[in-house]
Amino acid sequence: MTAIYGTLNAKGYEIVTCESYDDIRQLADLGGTSRKGDWTPARVERTRPSRRGGNKPADLPQSSFAFIMRRPAVDALQDIIDTHGEVLPLATTDNVELFVFNPRFVIDAFDRERSTYEQIPGTSTLWIRKYVFIESAIRGIDIFRMPIPGAHSLFFSDRFVERVKAAKLKGTDFIKLWSSE
Repeated sequence: MTAIYGTLNAKGYEIVTCESYDDIRQLADLGGTSRKGDWTPARVERTRPSRRGGNKPADLPQSSFAFIMRRPAVDALQDIIDTHGEVLPLATTDNVELFVFNPRFVIDAFDRERSTYEQIPGTSTLWIRKYVFIESAIRGIDIFRMPIPGAHSLFFSDRFVERVKAAKLKGTDFIKLWSSE
C-alpha cells in the first residue's frame, strides 16, 4: 500500500512567512536541481498563524511555499532528506536557525483521469478536490513535488510521516490525500 500526505499547521505552533515576493518566488521555485552552489538564503519571519493562535516553537514550522525545518528535524530525518534532496539555510529576522528542504524529485504523478479538480479560468492553476496519484511514478519516493500550479507544495509518503512521528517532531500535521487501497 502507498499513501501520500500533504501538510497542515499544527494548532498552537508558529508558522513561517516570507518577507518579500522575491523570497516567496525563491522558495516556491525549489525542486529538481541542487541550489547549494548558488544559494542566497531567503528572508523569513516566524509568526503566529492568527491573532488568537499559539506561537510555540516548531521543529517543522508550517509555510505555504516550502518545507521548513529546525536543526532537530534536520538531524532526525537526515538520511531520508539526503536521499530525496538537500537542506538550505534561511535568514530569519530573529536569527533563529531555520532550513528549507529543496526536493530532488519533481514528478508529474497526478492522475488527471481519476482525480477531481477544476482549472481556474484563464490560468494553469488547478483547484484539486480529490487527489489520485499514478502509483508506479512515486513508488519508493518519500518526498516529491509535482509541477502543477495549485497542488500542495510537497507530498510525503507514509514512511516519511511515520519517521516524523517516531522522532516526535512538532509543528506540522500531515493529512492523508490519497491511498492506493
